[in-house]
Amino acid sequence: MANARKVVQDELKAHIYSHVARFSIFGSWLNFRMMLHPIPAAACVLLVAVSAFGIYQNQVTIPQLRDQASAQLVTPQPIMRHSKGEAVTALAVHRGRGFLLRLDIPGESSSYGVSVLSSSNARKFSVKNISRQDTNQALEIFVPADTLDAGRYFLLIEDENSKGEVDRIPFDIKFQD
Repeated sequence: MANARKVVQDELKAHIYSHVARFSIFGSWLNFRMMLHPIPAAACVLLVAVSAFGIYQNQVTIPQLRDQASAQLVTPQPIMRHSKGEAVTALAVHRGRGFLLRLDIPGESSSYGVSVLSSSNARKFSVKNISRQDTNQALEIFVPADTLDAGRYFLLIEDENSKGEVDRIPFDIKFQD
């Protein structure tokens, strides 16, 4: 009887201990079957999403904000159309830095678009959906760095409702070093 009891206890202990895992700090995290459970899988997806967001912020958003913060205002007065015989507005900007264009928009429309055209009428930069409320004061448009080279350009102001041209103002860009 004692012998039978000893055999049954040994078999029972072996059966119980075969189902109990040894305690390990890394055992549950390195078990790939455990990764299929919803909570660790969601934690991994969340970790990847937060990492991707941080990389995007550091590579795209923060450099754009730095560029805008270091923008220079190139004209103390608004860019205006000059009458014939007068010189065209010349803007002196620093190479590799964004700058602000300040202008007044004439007209009575509710929505405008402003574009910068090259001398060959190629559209280099555009801002759409400028409301009439924005045009009651001088409008400032940020032009990102390296968008425009030195040369002659035209500031095209369009009425977005009638798709017509309101004004075309020539200006020159020259680089300061």
